[in-house]
Amino acid sequence: MSLPIGKQETLVSLAEQAGLDRQQTVDMLASKRFGDAVREDQLAAVRLGVRGVPYFLVDGRHAISGAQPVSAITQALLAARRENKDSQDDVDGSMCSVGIC
Repeated sequence: MSLPIGKQETLVSLAEQAGLDRQQTVDMLASKRFGDAVREDQLAAVRLGVRGVPYFLVDGRHAISGAQPVSAITQALLAARRENKDSQDDVDGSMCSVGIC
């Protein structure tokens, strides 16, 4: 299903479905509160050479561009986990998820 995400009512409806307050969402969309943050994200994307969506950057090093299978995302997450294992010991298992540690 394709939704017109350029329309405010679509965004408000999606926000509500995600559990956000309708009026707060309307107020936020009418404000310029997050404008600077959005422009910073856009500039960062240009610097990274992002040319399409979706685009995921895992741990600042592993890029996943375009629609990819779950296995590609899993591989990027596991690679980042392996690279960070020495600096972030997982003593209590709190970083384990769905049997992946």
